[in-house]
Amino acid sequence: MAIRLTRRPRARTGSACRLSIGATLVSAVLVAGCPGGGRRPPDHSDDATSLADGPDYDGTPLTPMIIHGCTDEAYANRSDPSADRTVYFGTVGFLFDPPCMRIARGQSVTFAGPFSSHTLTPGVAPGRVSDDPGSPDNPIQQSNSGSSATFTFNTRGYYPYYCQQHWNSNMYGVILVP
Repeated sequence: MAIRLTRRPRARTGSACRLSIGATLVSAVLVAGCPGGGRRPPDHSDDATSLADGPDYDGTPLTPMIIHGCTDEAYANRSDPSADRTVYFGTVGFLFDPPCMRIARGQSVTFAGPFSSHTLTPGVAPGRVSDDPGSPDNPIQQSNSGSSATFTFNTRGYYPYYCQQHWNSNMYGVILVP
């Protein structure tokens, strides 16, 4: 850390100069004591371009769709390589947790819960016919047995899903791959 001292012309006493130097030293110590030198790293958690880079990404953002009530603000960002990309259900009420999830292309999502009483079904729930239909080629497959299923999302898009038995209780969601 370099500290530059400058002389003020016609200072009446040395106290103004000492005060200026003291404030500069305190500021430098406070900033140096902070992790990262007092600077915060940029937050790219909602940067769709950084999440969608790759050989077939042309820089064009996806047309926003509101499906199953999932707005841009509602998506849980699970695109970090170490993030937990599990959608839980059947443990508390009729809901998926989280219902709206944002992941990166090529990542997988695991659905965990009792499929025998909550049949996982790809697409828009029957009661939500006015919603956007989502993207074609939804990798989510209907699952009506077992307790865990994992699907990989290799293409950008909006992939809705719902519980066949409880869609009328708002048990639905969307996986977003920007």
